[in-house]
Amino acid sequence: MDQCPAGYYCEVNTTTPTNYPCPVGYYCPAGTEYDTQYACPPGTYNNMTQVSQQQYTEIIASVADKGK
Repeated sequence: MDQCPAGYYCEVNTTTPTNYPCPVGYYCPAGTEYDTQYACPPGTYNNMTQVSQQQYTEIIASVADKGK
């Protein structure tokens, strides 16, 4: 496998990234190597699995817009 897809993490020698969805409280851009590599920043939280960095950014922007 060249690079782990966004929304998943790939431990060493993983051949099936869909077995490793990004966990709640974290986001996983392409190439994420372990489940807790990218924690949500302080003051934010992700309650979904398989979230990529782009999806996380969109969620935060949406929440911020609702607060205006």
